[in-house]
Parts: sequence; C-alpha cells; structure tokens
Amino acid sequence: MSKEAEYFDMASLSEASYVDFVPESGYSDLIVSAALQNRDRNGRFASAQASEFVSTWRILHHQPDTDSGFSATLFQHKATGQYVVGFRGTAGWEDLVVTDGSDIVLDGLAID
Repeated sequence: MSKEAEYFDMASLSEASYVDFVPESGYSDLIVSAALQNRDRNGRFASAQASEFVSTWRILHHQPDTDSGFSATLFQHKATGQYVVGFRGTAGWEDLVVTDGSDIVLDGLAID
C-alpha cells in the first residue's frame, strides 16, 4: 500500500470516528454507510466515500458518548485484518472546559 493510500485510509477512519453509530442497530455495511452520510449523526461522507469505506473497513465495536464525553470505535480492515481504534476528540463546551482545560491542563491527565 502506498503512503498516500495509507494516509487516505487513516483520514477516513479519523472522520468516521466522529460518527454516532448506534450499537443496537448493528454494524452491517448498509447501516454503517447510512450513518456515515447522516449529518444528524455527525456523518460527513458523500455516498461514494461511504461505499468505499464499507468496502474496506468493518466496525467491530462503537462506544457512544459517555457522561464524560468519551467515544471510540474499533475498526477492522476487511482484507488484512488490521485493527484500528479511533478516539473521537473534544465534544462540546463542557468537554473542552472540564476535561481538556481542568483535568488535562491543571492535573496533567484526564480524570473524568
């Protein structure tokens, strides 16, 4: 795989880690593709991008937002079996001030 293709994959996974996947709905290619395109679920993929993504990656597990703002998704490459964990970044004002500002800046770690 070229470096450009690897960067494209990692950028796609980064963007997908912000999508709110609903674990109860399952992670079929059809459901994942729809979520990737659904702006109400933070999806920003075009139809062709979503199709390309689900042809390459599967979602094994998604942890929706917790009370502290944590969210992560475990992806697996369909051809190679490679695992990638995507952690969503800061979500909202409370997460920015309480976790990023108070915990990380003042304490040196995210307690919550």
